[in-house]
Amino acid sequence: MSRKPKTFVTTEEYLAFERAAEYKNEYFDGEIVVMTGASRRHNLINVNVLSEFWGQLKKAPCEVYPSKMRVRIPAANLYTYPDYGRTLKSSYYRTLESLKEYLLISQDEYKVEQCVRQPDGRWLLTDIVSLEGRVELASVPCALELREIHHKVNLT
Repeated sequence: MSRKPKTFVTTEEYLAFERAAEYKNEYFDGEIVVMTGASRRHNLINVNVLSEFWGQLKKAPCEVYPSKMRVRIPAANLYTYPDYGRTLKSSYYRTLESLKEYLLISQDEYKVEQCVRQPDGRWLLTDIVSLEGRVELASVPCALELREIHHKVNLT
């Protein structure tokens, strides 16, 4: 059985396609990749985090966006949508000089991984692994309680 050859797509073609699409797609090094739908837990966590950020940052000079805002990562020739996946994407995010901090939030356990860029360029990883835990963000005046992040998220 022969494989269908991959078709190379330019970034301009991808962006035109994506603007007209009814579903989200990512672009990785010349290929369009369809994104799968999110789980109930994922969506609840997303809403909970956005609500917490919005409530704490609405008077700050910050803007809060859901994961439907596309991010360009030039070093990987990637256009992607932020999500909670602990994938190769997290290493690509770290190539963005403007990125100072990011969180990886588990939907399967009460756990948040906080990654903070240090002055020397290294990344410091801190695990918060208790429902009573709290994440103090270094880059913005905001703190997230794991209890609030996982509000109404049933892990059983």
